[in-house]
Amino acid sequence: MGNGGGGGGGSNTTVASSSSEEETRRRHAKRKCANGSLLDVFSCFSSDLKSIGAFVTMSCSEAEMDYPWTNIKIDGWLQLKRWLFLPDYTNPPLATQLIADFFQLLFACQQWRVFKYETNEKDHIYIQAGESNREIIYDNDVYKDNPTRDFVTKRRNWFDQIKYVIFMYSAWCVLSIVYLAGTTRISLLGLGYLIACFYFFWYGQDFLTKHVTVMVRIWTYLIYYCFAVIFIKACLQIVACIDILSIGCVIQQIFSVACITSDSSSSSC
Repeated sequence: MGNGGGGGGGSNTTVASSSSEEETRRRHAKRKCANGSLLDVFSCFSSDLKSIGAFVTMSCSEAEMDYPWTNIKIDGWLQLKRWLFLPDYTNPPLATQLIADFFQLLFACQQWRVFKYETNEKDHIYIQAGESNREIIYDNDVYKDNPTRDFVTKRRNWFDQIKYVIFMYSAWCVLSIVYLAGTTRISLLGLGYLIACFYFFWYGQDFLTKHVTVMVRIWTYLIYYCFAVIFIKACLQIVACIDILSIGCVIQQIFSVACITSDSSSSSC
């Protein structure tokens, strides 16, 4: 009777573990679908902005139309007009500023395609082309159903060696870029980059021995911080690079905000 009870307890534990694993997988799938939907909105929004920007940079005759903002005379309006990328005959916006926006849209569309492929697991065309995209990091035993051969401890050929170098050292290349971002221009926001690099470098290669979900969560926090820094600096350009408030130079120096125009008086800070 004791053995039977023990076997039943082990069976219940296995069932509970499987149900918890499936629940975690479902939550992750919902989060991935939400990220894919957000990327769709961003791609459409970015595409519309790029089309408007291309239209703005087109040359038109001054006799055709007069923009409502042409004769506005307020402090800092010239810088604000440049920041909003508004068309102007006297000081037209630079078309070269759209090059970076083009690559941003290109990478966003490529990422959208990746999300599309990952959400079409029922389509046999995608499965036959690159096998299944089912993630195993949320399994209780990540090595049990891993279809990929171990190329880290057993490198059979030069291709395994290349994969080993990429997967083992690419993270440190990324951290080197993050470190340069935090030290090239000293600022308050750059302190977060230095703290993140100190955390990763403190663990060294032992960081890769952590559980997969822990590593993914820590890297996700770093990505969130990078997005926050980009958003904060874009918002602070209005205050630092446009002569509206007297504290523009202070904000530019503390947060290391780069102005997009050279005719702003904030460039002399």
